[in-house]
Amino acid sequence: MITKLFEPCMMNYKGYDKPIRYTEEFLEELANTVTETNLVLEEHLTPSIGKVSKITFTDGALFGDVETEEATDNLKYSPYINCTLQEEEDCWLAIKPTGFKDIALTSKPRKPVSLPNTNNGGSKMGNEGSDTTIKILEGQVKDLNKKLVVEENKNKANEDKLKKFDEMEKELKDLREWKETNEKIIEEQKPIIDAYKKDQETKRSELINKLSNGNEEIKAQMKDVDLKTLELWDNLQAHEQPPQGISTNNAEGLNEGDGSNDAEKERENRMNAVENAFPDLFNKEE
Repeated sequence: MITKLFEPCMMNYKGYDKPIRYTEEFLEELANTVTETNLVLEEHLTPSIGKVSKITFTDGALFGDVETEEATDNLKYSPYINCTLQEEEDCWLAIKPTGFKDIALTSKPRKPVSLPNTNNGGSKMGNEGSDTTIKILEGQVKDLNKKLVVEENKNKANEDKLKKFDEMEKELKDLREWKETNEKIIEEQKPIIDAYKKDQETKRSELINKLSNGNEEIKAQMKDVDLKTLELWDNLQAHEQPPQGISTNNAEGLNEGDGSNDAEKERENRMNAVENAFPDLFNKEE
């Protein structure tokens, strides 16, 4: 007996947060995929009680030849369709049908969320179906616009990053050029710098010897003193000494006093001047 099995609609199922939508295109593709399946009772849990064959999509609905010894009066058909579900804004859209698990006879058919109006069993959808389609399309457009904004923001962020990379690359190029230029200058000036450092160290060594009068203990204390400080000490010491040849006891009389002007007295005066200028350096334990 040729019977209408299913038609385009949206159905609620347990475990799904949104109804599943079955379109005309989907049911037509399903009919072209499979020609027959088993017939069972209620929730697809009983053994086969017959079969459904010659499955076709005609006049906007799915039809089939039902063969069974069970009474089918006042019962409805509930196909268990194997397919892929694609999430939409207000439903799950059934796509890519691969066939039936089976078709159940049920006394408690699920109530469609929205059922397309038909004209004498025809395939044209009425206003309700059109409104649902429009809502779905509007939802898809809304989602696409959201995705477009996200992608545009990503693109803008990437453009900003590329701009910064370009600036950093230019800075790096300038730094490399500066480094190469200055390395050449440093290399050219290196002999002059080395000679200057050597001359400074020689002067520092000579001043340490002069100011310490050869005293190794004092030399050790002066080993880290910089050249400018040593030159200052030397200048201070020069102002503390009387002119050579003049008695330290009576600087006004050229022929008075003991006439002491030997090297030992000069060294003593030099050391006294340094010690008086920087007493902390020459503190001795009592």
